[in-house]
Amino acid sequence: MDYFLTLSQLLTAQNQDRIQDLHLHDFTDADWSALVNLSKGHRISPILYDRLNALKDQVDIPESVVKKLRQDYLLTAARNTSFFHEGEIILAKFSASGIPIIVLKGLYLVEEVYQNAALRSMSDLDFLVKKSDIPSAIDGLKELGYHVTTYFNPEDENADLKHVPPFIKGDGLFIELHWTILEEDEPFDIDTTGMWERAQPAKILDLDVLSLSLEDLILHLSIHFTYQHQMIYGLRGLYDIALVLERYKDGVDWRILIERAKAWGCGRVISLTLHMLEEFINVSIPDHVYSELTKQPLTEEILSQARGQLMKKGDFAVKVTPDLASLSKDVSALEKLKIIFKRIALPKRTMARLYNVEPGSLKLYLYYPVRFYQLVKQYAASAWQILIKKQDALSSSSRVQSVIALKEWLGGRE
Repeated sequence: MDYFLTLSQLLTAQNQDRIQDLHLHDFTDADWSALVNLSKGHRISPILYDRLNALKDQVDIPESVVKKLRQDYLLTAARNTSFFHEGEIILAKFSASGIPIIVLKGLYLVEEVYQNAALRSMSDLDFLVKKSDIPSAIDGLKELGYHVTTYFNPEDENADLKHVPPFIKGDGLFIELHWTILEEDEPFDIDTTGMWERAQPAKILDLDVLSLSLEDLILHLSIHFTYQHQMIYGLRGLYDIALVLERYKDGVDWRILIERAKAWGCGRVISLTLHMLEEFINVSIPDHVYSELTKQPLTEEILSQARGQLMKKGDFAVKVTPDLASLSKDVSALEKLKIIFKRIALPKRTMARLYNVEPGSLKLYLYYPVRFYQLVKQYAASAWQILIKKQDALSSSSRVQSVIALKEWLGGRE
């Protein structure tokens, strides 16, 4: 039974009228359990509940399945209600302070695209403000009782960041304050100034704010899902983009989208994302788009790697980081020692963020032994399994190397 295919087909509205093709009538209790667990892994159990609830008169669905999915559906609604409450306070504060703000990702998608607080979970609230407004925005959040979770200085270069470290207060809700949508040291030329010029008025939580233009929104979601997080959000991340295209299908200017993707240098990212949408969510993409986004069609090898990452997500037999994966390569012992040392001896500013210590403080040096201990505790077993060439470890290393290779390809220029 291909549960992934069944799940992806259930996400497509037209498949609700073709239940016989999904063979749901033949599902055993084990099949239903596997489908539910897969939906949780892909963060779409509330959507699965919504789909199955619409089919309850056509398919005999076990009550235990309905109950489990309903619980996720209601918990998502309850948690999002807390996010809405805090989001309203924050947006009102920024408005009163005269700080322009663009609402990103989860909150915008739930309010404007899903239009149902129970269907899509959020792990934090993401807001985009101009870089010059970051100090004022930080002060505003502090006045609301938030504190930044680790060291941050807006006067630092911060080229390896796209947002201030998460803010939190007593209730445990995280806030991310962005000044761009992708780190400046990544291989794309994100036109943040243009994004502000193209931003559209929006009504979020009954407050007047800004949202990304439709083409910028599609680019942002694609870069975030396919490039930055290598599809680890599974079908949920893909469905976000599919739903945007469905909701605003008459408003997408493909010419502008193509030109902007090429200007940013992310044509490969968008092309691969659209291929995955067509293949798994049955989204129809105009034929000319692919040939204009990239000079060469996507190879079967690239598509196969992407399918593997989307379907398997981040599940590995052995915990392996990119640095650990490099230990499995046929390199000298000296090169392997260099890899290990590089992971321990991080730059001061990176250590400052990890351990919430001022980078100029002598106290920072005490944390290098701490980092060494933590790395040994977390990864020594995995490293040893790689070095002695245990099959599970080598298999996980191979998968990680495949992820790295795909990301490097996506970041390449045409």
